[in-house]
Amino acid sequence: MGTFGSFGTVRLGIYAAQKGLDVTGNNITNINTEGYTRQRLNQVSLIPSVCDRYASSYNTRIGQGAVISGVNQIRDPGLDISYRKAVSNMGSANAKLEGLNRLASILDEVGKGSLEQDDGVILSQLNDIRDLISQAIASGGSSTYDSLIRSAADALAKHFNSYAADLSELKTTYENDLKQDVAEVNDILTQIRDLNVSIRDADLRGDPGLELRDNRNLLLDKLSEYMKIDVKYSMEDVGANTYVEKLTITLATGDKHTLVDGKYATTLTSGDEASHYQITLGELTDAKGDVKPGSGEIPLNELQMYGALQSVRDILNGKGEYATNPDTLETALNDNVEAVNDLLDQIAAKTIEINAGVAAGLDVTEATAQRDQLVEGLKDYVAVDVKDGPPYSITLAGTGTSLVDGTGTAHQFTVQETAGKYSLQVDGTDTDPGAGMLGSVLDAANSPADTALDPNAATKRGIPYYQMMLDNLAYQFAKEMNELNNTGLDGSGNLFSVGSHTDDATGVDPVTGEPIRITASNISISKSWDAQSVSIQYTSDSNAPSGDTSNMARFLDLFSKKLDFKPGDINAGAAGDPFHGSFEDMLLKIQSTLAEDQRSTDSILNNYVITADDLYVDREGVMGVDLNDEATNLMTYQKAYTAACRLLTVLEEALDSLINGTI
Repeated sequence: MGTFGSFGTVRLGIYAAQKGLDVTGNNITNINTEGYTRQRLNQVSLIPSVCDRYASSYNTRIGQGAVISGVNQIRDPGLDISYRKAVSNMGSANAKLEGLNRLASILDEVGKGSLEQDDGVILSQLNDIRDLISQAIASGGSSTYDSLIRSAADALAKHFNSYAADLSELKTTYENDLKQDVAEVNDILTQIRDLNVSIRDADLRGDPGLELRDNRNLLLDKLSEYMKIDVKYSMEDVGANTYVEKLTITLATGDKHTLVDGKYATTLTSGDEASHYQITLGELTDAKGDVKPGSGEIPLNELQMYGALQSVRDILNGKGEYATNPDTLETALNDNVEAVNDLLDQIAAKTIEINAGVAAGLDVTEATAQRDQLVEGLKDYVAVDVKDGPPYSITLAGTGTSLVDGTGTAHQFTVQETAGKYSLQVDGTDTDPGAGMLGSVLDAANSPADTALDPNAATKRGIPYYQMMLDNLAYQFAKEMNELNNTGLDGSGNLFSVGSHTDDATGVDPVTGEPIRITASNISISKSWDAQSVSIQYTSDSNAPSGDTSNMARFLDLFSKKLDFKPGDINAGAAGDPFHGSFEDMLLKIQSTLAEDQRSTDSILNNYVITADDLYVDREGVMGVDLNDEATNLMTYQKAYTAACRLLTVLEEALDSLINGTI
């Protein structure tokens, strides 16, 4: 290489040093830029031209300087994978804990009683009713206590209504949150798809598109919070023997369905409560809306999702021991049919007894009252029309199907199963039970069980679980109180009802047409108790002496009595075991379960946060900008630039000596 060749070597050195300074400066100025990845200048030694075959072996050849082969990013793919999985774990636990904390903000109010008692709003009100009943017994049956007990009971019902309304509002909030999260995920997927196209175009132009890749990596980090994902890079043939990078994102769970495939991306949609808020993947489409061949809609079940998005769904779906499974649904249907048939048999037997009494000229008032009480029990299961006669008959409302005829014959229900679907028959004819518990259980038996949709459904507790726990408490309290107050004496009747407009403890929702019973949302003192035509019964014996308070003693015992709070009473086919305890025990069960869920989730989240933070620090140690390193690079490139310039000066002096000094 001659003297002029050395000028080329110097020129390349100056250029390389200048680019090194540019890259270093870019790193330093982006030290606080979110998602920025440290860049590195790639230099290689310029390979000399091929030697002539006749060249002298004594003609020593040396390199011709440094050339820049490109600028790349310093990242560790393994750390990216580990960090994003840690973020998925953290997002899942964080979303769950946030939901539990919101529940606690409502239900913790249950633990804030009066300053004197400090034993909870609902429990304080229960204790007030208990104390008033005790005082009524001590008074020897003074009627003045009825209004006091009624006022306390009305306040208790309103407390139940308030908590139920708050839980319902929270559920609506979470439904909106789920829609917003789905929209956020769709926006991220769209941005990643568009960035894939931009990076692909940059690759074709020879531009590495490093800043575009930073934006894409930042979006991948955000996406991993909502869903656990796998990210894969491959080379795609775009023709003319040209290959460009293609990014593919799939779910890391379940069947690993594709979310993004190069220039194509899916769109998520969320269902309603009836579909268990199912998430569905749409077709893979490009920016123009063209569908990738072979793609289609894919509904995702709980096992195919993980992350914050699934945790929000769990908060909306979680029923705990109130979740159903196929076996318990079938058992519930058979049990309800058996209960209905037993009531029909009893009603038919009473009808025969009444018919015989009437024929013999006997007083059948008591037997008629007993039959009427059985009919009220029947109405909990099916909607019926009762004809007092003569002759007396009971038929299914709307269909006219005879259940009890005038001769005292009961026409019973039977369960039929065809191809996994259940139906009911009366006397061999298919029958629609209509509104009522039996129809509700039949519909449930013909719908997918909770555990069929999610094998872990019985272990997940969300808003529905705590709604049903409060419903169970309200239902059992009203049921026990009503049973004690239905003595058949003057002024007896239901103390609590499904709303203040009625005396019934069951009914049909006027909007949905579904059967309803007393819950925390609708519990109220009955219309007749409010109107004082029904009063709390001090005795259940019509021949008892004045001042007898034996029935009030039963009311008092009720507050310490151990009851079975059956999940199946609230959600037909629920697979969980009954909780055995008093009203106070049930309240403590609600609070302690929520507190334990919060504690365990908070502990899990803390572990995930520590892991994610450690991985973040490790990853930043690789991809982040370090001022010490950049200062070193700055001095290195500055010295290289100065040295190259000095070499240029030396070469200039040598050339000057050669030209001017030889004249």
